[in-house]
Amino acid sequence: MKTSQKSHIVVQIPAPVGIQIAEIRKALGYKNNLPIDLTLTGSSGVGPIPVGTDLALIKDQIDQIANQFTPFEVIFNECKIFSNTSIAYLSPSDRTIFDRIHESLKQSSIPFLPSEFEYTPHCTVTTNLQISIEKITIPNEKFIIDSISLFERNDITSEITLLYKTKLKPEPND
Repeated sequence: MKTSQKSHIVVQIPAPVGIQIAEIRKALGYKNNLPIDLTLTGSSGVGPIPVGTDLALIKDQIDQIANQFTPFEVIFNECKIFSNTSIAYLSPSDRTIFDRIHESLKQSSIPFLPSEFEYTPHCTVTTNLQISIEKITIPNEKFIIDSISLFERNDITSEITLLYKTKLKPEPND
């Protein structure tokens, strides 16, 4: 089986923080149906996985990388705007683990389209900058990332499909 749309690798943000972000998006009028996530690949650092990529290869590589990392805590510390865009996003207070996972994916056998942007782990909250980002309430609760997900997005319908999700390596005591 092969991908039928461009695909992205992310970590999904669990409840209750994920629910808070969904409410922020709704309040800001963000119409996109993107998952509540932090981006690993697909928009910065490397572009999306091209259409027609072997799904078994992607799953195998994601599994190998997921097995190198244990679940980790995340907390957001600020809302920023990407330069020369109208995209506002939440930024994790420590991006180190995201950089390591991104680099592992980048060095894997998974093909990626190019990206003109430097890698930035982010959770998009709006593309409408009619509101000042200072008014955006940043969720201040820690949450645990324990898996990696692969999504594809139909460019015509904007439909999002979860293709695969795998757990990070469990802690030795789990």
